Amino acid sequence: MHFSHSKSNISKLGILFYILLSLFVILEVLIDYLLMPVPGSQELDSLSLTYFLFQRKLLFEIFLLIPILFSATILIRNKYKWMPLFSILMAASIYIFTNFIFTAEHRFQQPKNLIFESAKENEVDLNKMAILVEKNGKAKAYTVEFVEYHHQIRDSVGGQAILATYCPACQTGRFYLPYIKGVYTKFRLVGMNNRNAMLEDETTHSWWSQETGICIAGKLLGESLTLINTRRFTINKCIELYPDVQIMQADPAFKDIYFSNDYYAKNTSSSDNLVRIKDWTPRTFILGVRSEHLAKAYDWHYLLRKRIINDSIGTKKILLVVSNDNRSAAAFENHSSQLAKISQDTIFIENVPYDFTGLNLKSRKKELTHINVYREYWFSWKYANPNTSQHDCF
Repeated sequence: MHFSHSKSNISKLGILFYILLSLFVILEVLIDYLLMPVPGSQELDSLSLTYFLFQRKLLFEIFLLIPILFSATILIRNKYKWMPLFSILMAASIYIFTNFIFTAEHRFQQPKNLIFESAKENEVDLNKMAILVEKNGKAKAYTVEFVEYHHQIRDSVGGQAILATYCPACQTGRFYLPYIKGVYTKFRLVGMNNRNAMLEDETTHSWWSQETGICIAGKLLGESLTLINTRRFTINKCIELYPDVQIMQADPAFKDIYFSNDYYAKNTSSSDNLVRIKDWTPRTFILGVRSEHLAKAYDWHYLLRKRIINDSIGTKKILLVVSNDNRSAAAFENHSSQLAKISQDTIFIENVPYDFTGLNLKSRKKELTHINVYREYWFSWKYANPNTSQHDCF
């Protein structure tokens, strides 16, 4: 290829070099900006653009790098050595930072040592919150503080593969069966959308909402992962109700960097916190319930004050209860015509006592139908359930 090395052409080539290099840097920074929780990024309706750029990033990079390197070579040969080299070095540093340092997957890695212990060997504070899963007669308690940091954990309970997920930005914990069209699939943390974590499956590279389990971008758009029934109890409550429970321990590789914020500890008092539903702020803690394709939100502090809420959602009568520890909560269907009551962590319906698993304490049979109940920020629940109703406690 012949290229005239006149001063004018070198000047034009220099301009082209810096334009292309700037576009390369802008591409890397823009994708990272759109995927990460930085000021302003999560308020943008940019999912389609972000997915488009992310999936084609390598093609864009090759398209830009070929002329960048070609022009840099000519500039260096024509005594324009240091500025092009310095500029490429700066661009390479930004590339490394945006692709290998400031990424969701790098910052919040999978556990290197997934450790579970019995109640006797447990070293986790008994007041810590856990998300409990019961499968095939086996129970595991996933300590919220640890799942919250990792964002997603691949594991199994009672021989059943599960995907444990948690988004600290909105305090949503969801556990799923990690199967797409019946095939076991691995997922990785790819970033955020509207302040909720997103996962990418390794097969189709589609993106999935952590809160809803719905594919929001890619080939499988609209598909859903199967949600697992979970319960949110303290470690102490888990042990009380499931004596053989296995409790997730801190991974030594991450012990010094686990999140230390205890959102539950900050919200265990019911005094002076009750507000009308029209005054809920985006970060009001709520309990969310879904049933019959309907959703309803309840003021967490109202439940703390009342200890029990008898209500209905659609045609289904339900009850929500909170333990004396002011942390453990549960929800059940109420098939009786009578309202449920609670006394010392025992639920009474028609004078029949039940525990927080729905176990009839007289017959020793699980008779109450458990309903998933989620405690999270109002903004996340409302975004995932735009047609949700709100329980008015006034």
